[in-house]
Amino acid sequence: MFALKHLIAFPALFLVLYGTLPVAVSAMYGGSPPPHIASLLDKQMDTFSTVAKMIFGPITPRNSAAANDKVASKEPP
Repeated sequence: MFALKHLIAFPALFLVLYGTLPVAVSAMYGGSPPPHIASLLDKQMDTFSTVAKMIFGPITPRNSAAANDKVASKEPP
């Protein structure tokens, strides 16, 4: 159970930190940060999207639409 907390906590912390930090920094500058900070925020968001796909990609919900379609196709008409 201890490991499960860490498996959930790491992606959640990553999502909160890297997902909200660029928005907060941009808001501090009134929506238009200086060019050197804007380029760093762009790089951070690119890294965030790449890593988020690696972390959250393998996670599939049990009741997804694709799973429901597979079950529906196996039933006879």
